[in-house]
Amino acid sequence: MLTSWIIFILLGRIAIYVWQQFPLPTFTGKWESINKLHTCGLCAGTWIYSLMAFAGFNILAVFGFGTHIPVISEVITGAVTSFIVWMFGLSWYRDWETDRKSVV
Repeated sequence: MLTSWIIFILLGRIAIYVWQQFPLPTFTGKWESINKLHTCGLCAGTWIYSLMAFAGFNILAVFGFGTHIPVISEVITGAVTSFIVWMFGLSWYRDWETDRKSVV
């Protein structure tokens, strides 16, 4: 189960990276929230991991809670996984002193 969570994290991180690499279409310029979502790794990660969780991954089952509440479990999975990945990325970039303007 832990191996599937690591694969889930890696696939999600790749999706976040790809999402942030491509420019947004011009018609999204009037929506400031989409522009912020595009630049914020934590925000984008929450949505990406939540959508990926609908494929059947449940973080509550990994840590032994065992209950599955539709939609709420997926949002919890997305938020917790995004926060963990974001914190790991934040410490990784600070330890290696990169000059990235947007961390994770």
